[in-house]
Amino acid sequence: MTIRSTEISFVKWCRRNKYSALFPELSIPKNARMGKKNILQPSALKILFDVDTRLYYGKLVFDEYIYAYRFAVATGVRPGELVGLWYGDIKGNTVNLRRSINRMDEETTGKNENAIRSFDMGKKACEAYEAQVALLKASDIPLNYTTPLFQIPNQRALFKRWKKYQMVRFLTIAHQF
Repeated sequence: MTIRSTEISFVKWCRRNKYSALFPELSIPKNARMGKKNILQPSALKILFDVDTRLYYGKLVFDEYIYAYRFAVATGVRPGELVGLWYGDIKGNTVNLRRSINRMDEETTGKNENAIRSFDMGKKACEAYEAQVALLKASDIPLNYTTPLFQIPNQRALFKRWKKYQMVRFLTIAHQF
């Protein structure tokens, strides 16, 4: 049950029991437009796979999450799945998604019954994975089965860092013209 459906049920109960006269009926028309989603365009994808820096107090610094962004784009994993991915979840070329970290920082099995799945990585995903493993080794992080692959504490941190990375992307696009 969603928050919206809970609120609607509560308002209906209030009206039925004469606690409220709130009208009209709270509902979304069947033909209502869905929210608009922005997807990365080809020029933005080129920048994603070419630029590995972000702005930090006005200076360009290496973005430690760059391989996570690239892996997510190349594989289509959800943000919570990316945060929940462990080093041991990848065997050879196969990614086994077993968990997701939701916005409340709770470990779950994923968004729906299809969330637990396995797939083979493509070339760009393999490159991002190998670069991330090299970064972990260079940072002296011990690699074992339960080591978080991308070292992202939660979805909020990933989202905030992605927004900062996009600032560089927009600057790069602006300098091209």
